[in-house]
Amino acid sequence: MIPLAIAGAAGRMGKALVRAAVARGMPVVGGTERPGHPDLGKDIAQAAGLDPIGVSITADPGAAAAEASVWIDFTTPAAVRAALNALPGGVRAVVIGATGFSPDDEAAIAAHAQARAIVKSGNFSLG
Repeated sequence: MIPLAIAGAAGRMGKALVRAAVARGMPVVGGTERPGHPDLGKDIAQAAGLDPIGVSITADPGAAAAEASVWIDFTTPAAVRAALNALPGGVRAVVIGATGFSPDDEAAIAAHAQARAIVKSGNFSLG
């Protein structure tokens, strides 16, 4: 199984991703939320309405992805860029579902795609 870390873990899409991963037995090894979010420190599965799995939500993408092979990010352009800069080398792939990227953001993502696989689409919405 591929260890996952999920950005925006307490948001609508983040919770759906956590529930889907846990239901399929995929290891969720980390998750983030923005600084000051009320779910920081909470168990990532509990935040999604599941039994706890012993993984706390943090504001630090590097720490959240320390044991991950895949980073999944449905947050904001600024948060995506910050996370890409903080991800450890063990993260082999990134899935980006955020929208609203500037040309500079797109260039930064393209530069990061030289080091790891990146799938980017703005059409993952639950709605």
